[in-house]
Amino acid sequence: MKFGGVANNVARQLQRLGAEVTLVGAIGDDIAGRALLDDLKSATINSALIKQSLPTGSYLAIENEKGELVQAVSDLRALGNLDP
Repeated sequence: MKFGGVANNVARQLQRLGAEVTLVGAIGDDIAGRALLDDLKSATINSALIKQSLPTGSYLAIENEKGELVQAVSDLRALGNLDP
């Protein structure tokens, strides 16, 4: 399983540069969500502000032989549970 997303990618790069990072987000209380929390912990990224709710968001990209995006499907319902 590969974790991505803009916020996750930025958090990891800031952590690699030596910053103390806290990631804010929403994930599910499911296998993918628990794996992401474990992954963040191993990267020493604070996940205390991550809300666990609906299924963890996912994104599937289908590319052609040239690596160009042909189709994409996503489920990002968990993000709807974030409060400003």
